[in-house]
Amino acid sequence: MFDKRPLKRKKLSELVEEELEFMIRKGIFQEGEHIPSERTLMEMFKVGRPSVREALATLRRKGLIEVNNGERTKVCRPTPFTLINELSGIARDYLASDEGMQHFEQLRLFFELMLVRYASVYANKEQKK
Repeated sequence: MFDKRPLKRKKLSELVEEELEFMIRKGIFQEGEHIPSERTLMEMFKVGRPSVREALATLRRKGLIEVNNGERTKVCRPTPFTLINELSGIARDYLASDEGMQHFEQLRLFFELMLVRYASVYANKEQKK
């Protein structure tokens, strides 16, 4: 017999965000196109404004939409800057803990050793002198 896992309950905003992301990735809303207004999304998903706004904020952080005051929200492509900016916040939080700093030091050591190994294998004769 198998152990049953409890189902994780999701917030309405997470469900809206997942559905909108699916629609963007499937091309229902394409890059450069405007997505429906908050009011239309509220009606579409039968949720309140806070759920829609939280979902849009998450999609903005992922770099999938662009939200400008006074303009309609439009679909965009994530850029390297968007991804690095999002990861840098996570990295700062992680490195603030002792455990995070220890892991970082271990990863740095591993990276440096692998870099030396790679250089020794792929260096040409002149570089090895």
